[in-house]
Amino acid sequence: MGGQGHAIFTDRLARFAAEVDDPALSAITARIGADVTVAVHGRTGVGRGAVARALARAGLAVTRDGDVDVHVVAEVVKPEDQVAITASAAERSTLVVLNKADLVTGARALCARYRALTGVTTVPMVAHLADVQVDDELLSALRTASPAPSRRLLDTLDTYGIAQALPAVRAGADAAALQRVLRVRSGVDGVVAALAPMLAEAGYQRLRWARTALEAIAATGDERLAALLHDDDTAIACMGAAVDVVQAAGMTVDPGDDPAAHVRRAAHWHLYRSGPVNAVHTACGADIVRGSLRLWRRAQSGAVS
Repeated sequence: MGGQGHAIFTDRLARFAAEVDDPALSAITARIGADVTVAVHGRTGVGRGAVARALARAGLAVTRDGDVDVHVVAEVVKPEDQVAITASAAERSTLVVLNKADLVTGARALCARYRALTGVTTVPMVAHLADVQVDDELLSALRTASPAPSRRLLDTLDTYGIAQALPAVRAGADAAALQRVLRVRSGVDGVVAALAPMLAEAGYQRLRWARTALEAIAATGDERLAALLHDDDTAIACMGAAVDVVQAAGMTVDPGDDPAAHVRRAAHWHLYRSGPVNAVHTACGADIVRGSLRLWRRAQSGAVS
């Protein structure tokens, strides 16, 4: 049910835009089909470049101006950080990354304090470990490491990274296995996980923007576009995109594909959208209700025929 809704909507619109050869529709299609992006900001010296490289290696699209902001701090949140984080969070989803978490005591507790201070989710990271390229020379240096590590080991891994790497190497890890260990110790997967619901919301917001823009075009008398926007397949695709958002936020959506499941799902998400949730989740609830009812109607029609 989830995972394909955004792509299905984009593909249907792209095929329609190609058929009618409309530059305005093509521009909207290009916008919603583009990657949802992350921008990395922070003071000089906090390691924002290492964080950006780590996120890019993890598969995220990192750009100067992103749909989602990552603000990097190290050790302390300074007044200028607080100003920047507040300004960013007022405009778009924002995550604070406490980089160089190996240099502070109780990094997770400190992240909780910074979240209380800024009002923004904060997660720890040791970004340079996610960006290490483990080659034969580095692996050999670790295997023969003495109490006084080589300059390359210190420059590449520093003392924390060496301490994380040595047990794995002594246990027989090869270059690929060691790289996986360093990635885990870097905390990049935790950062990606924290970004997942924000990126899902940003993609869904882009889809909602496209629907509004398309409705305005359809209102000028484009009956074919109006039919596309209001047919079952579009409603179900939008439901899929909404499911991605709520699932990324940790919720479960009933995957049942029988009439009773469609009704249960519609009733559940109708209550959800009426509750104390933000505007994005209210819209998600409405899309899940709408798509579920379209699926129920299809199921009923199939039973009758």
